[in-house]
Amino acid sequence: MVGDTLTPEVLSYVAGFMDGEGCFLYDDSPRVIISNTFLPVLLWMKSLFGGSIYTDEKRRSHHRAGYTLRFSGNDAIAFGWVVGPYLLEKHDQWSCMLDIRSTLKKDRGPLLAELKSLKRREWRREDK
Repeated sequence: MVGDTLTPEVLSYVAGFMDGEGCFLYDDSPRVIISNTFLPVLLWMKSLFGGSIYTDEKRRSHHRAGYTLRFSGNDAIAFGWVVGPYLLEKHDQWSCMLDIRSTLKKDRGPLLAELKSLKRREWRREDK
């Protein structure tokens, strides 16, 4: 996998992984977070897109270690521009994050609420 180029197949795989394991956030700046317990795939994505990998603490002794690949600021936007066209479930979150980024800080409130709502809606849809 290392040395892969950004073919449509690779981008589709990464987007599918993002749809299932990732989220778009916006606090003071845009962030992308992808979490999983299988470190090799996150290392592979880091080799393609950059970002930083963090180890998540186990919540219980019998749980596997978790890892998180994070992008922030311009790196989050760059990742989204490349992967965004291939997203299915998270495409609306990605679009909303772009809208937030292009809106004055004082006017971002409704868009931040919309991003939060999109995340909740997708989570509830998975439960059904």
